[in-house]
Amino acid sequence: MNRWWSSLGLVAAAALVGCASPARRLAKSRDFGEALCASQFHSRQPQADLDYVRARIDAEARPRLHLHALTREELTQALGPAGDRVADEAVVVRAIAGLDDVDVSDVQLRVVLVGQSKAIAPIELTRQTVSNLTREQLPQAEQIHTRSHRQIDMERFARRPLLGLTAAALEASTLFIVPVTVFTRHSRRVGASTVTIEPTQAEIAAAAPATAALLESAEQYTSGGRGMRDETSRVWLWPRFDDPDAKVVVEWTYVARGCVDARPRMRKSTTHAVEVTREATLRLPPGPDLPSRINARFGDQMQPLIASQR
Repeated sequence: MNRWWSSLGLVAAAALVGCASPARRLAKSRDFGEALCASQFHSRQPQADLDYVRARIDAEARPRLHLHALTREELTQALGPAGDRVADEAVVVRAIAGLDDVDVSDVQLRVVLVGQSKAIAPIELTRQTVSNLTREQLPQAEQIHTRSHRQIDMERFARRPLLGLTAAALEASTLFIVPVTVFTRHSRRVGASTVTIEPTQAEIAAAAPATAALLESAEQYTSGGRGMRDETSRVWLWPRFDDPDAKVVVEWTYVARGCVDARPRMRKSTTHAVEVTREATLRLPPGPDLPSRINARFGDQMQPLIASQR
């Protein structure tokens, strides 16, 4: 009898395993797109399975971040005396964020510097703001002004040459007072205009070498990885400030997409997706200035954001 009950228990356990949610089985094997599809169409508890898939994606992605603030010495070495002027007013921070090989998209990263319970607005990384920091004079754009004048329509002359020559002769006989060619559409009035010619990169580099070098370095460093196997890198400019309670708040969002649901009645398709948004607060250790505190917090390795949450 005991052997019979043991056999029955094994059969029941096997049945329970076989009846496990398809979404959960797929999520455990990291097939998240199919898991999302199964949670929508092949689940007795869609919301519970969807929450489970979301949790598995979040756990498998393992987001991580590394920040490096350029020190005064690094800025001076790269930009010369202008680097010293930049270090007096701003902190240049290079950021690298990455996820493990999880099939997600629409990855967005937001890093905020917070001091005294207030977010510190970053300095916009533009040519003008950088030149204000380096105190270099940018070359001015050249403006060419053109007065109102009449312009010959060569295409019209090609189609109606005899009429055009006759109209030009009549106009000349009136000392060009009567615009006969305008009436015959062999010429037209062009209004006054102003054309602005922006300085070239070579002109900017010659006039403001430190500004051009910093912008070029930031552009080369910045990439748009999608958070799958690619890493995403950014450059931020933060105003220099001293606050013993300064901290870095990181918010990241990514989307995992499931199967496409075709709806003939509505004549459109919808893609099932789940969005994961997380936030981590990274406190900065004490130090002589903000760059050294940032670098002491992150060191030379990327740090896991989930483990850093408090």
